[in-house]
Amino acid sequence: MYNYWHSSATETIALAPRAPYVGAVGQFETQESKWQMANQRNLTYLNNAHRLDTGSTGVILLAKDKTVFMALADQFSAEKPVRKHLALIWGNPLDDKFEVDQKLSPHPLKAGQMCVDAREGKKSHTAFAVLERFSDWCLLACSPTTDRQHQVRVHLKYVSCAVVGDEVYGLTDWYRDGTAAEYVAVEARNLAQKPASLDHTATAAIPMAALTATQALFDIGRLVAGQTVVIHGAGGGVGSFAVQLAHAAGARVIGTGHARSRELVEGLGASRTRCRRPT
Repeated sequence: MYNYWHSSATETIALAPRAPYVGAVGQFETQESKWQMANQRNLTYLNNAHRLDTGSTGVILLAKDKTVFMALADQFSAEKPVRKHLALIWGNPLDDKFEVDQKLSPHPLKAGQMCVDAREGKKSHTAFAVLERFSDWCLLACSPTTDRQHQVRVHLKYVSCAVVGDEVYGLTDWYRDGTAAEYVAVEARNLAQKPASLDHTATAAIPMAALTATQALFDIGRLVAGQTVVIHGAGGGVGSFAVQLAHAAGARVIGTGHARSRELVEGLGASRTRCRRPT
């Protein structure tokens, strides 16, 4: 259900959900839905000048004339902060004002989602300003100067700012009581946004294994680009993270493990694998 505001003078219609509704614009981005709305109002033309991203709610502006649509679309696409969003995020950014200038493109594996793509993406820029800080949260004003799908959310994720309400994962502080309790309060700085491609059970296995691999390679081993590292049990939990991290750091990786893990390990970045024979 929606509220409508008509303006004959500007040849526009403003449309907003009567209650917060996730992905409201999805019903108006199909040509058929816009035709139905136009027919109900005896209009020969109707087109939305911008969109609302999934996971957000707000006002949609539709033009009743092509000339007006072009003018509105130009304003929304020009590099001017004509729209502002509010975002309540976990944690507190170090700076009161910061900007993210990262190109975006459709995610290659997740239909309908966007991701940072420095090589093939389209120019995307968002300015952020802290409005109010709380103990674990922060209220941000978000001003996108380009109009890319999911731009604000993807740029926030790029700087590790999880929006309140998003699914998150992390590692509890092991120097406190109740760390392994069924329900536990965790500081925002120890959380990150949960990968959409993984369920909670799989995601929960990431922090400890990845942290162990990171500490072994870089804190203790002081691994740097150009070095060679041998990773035993490369197909296991810690080993599989170690292979990826070492490869990303520019090291030559040799993995050992069971023969059935050879394809996995080499796919993660190992240049060579030494497999023990099945017993």
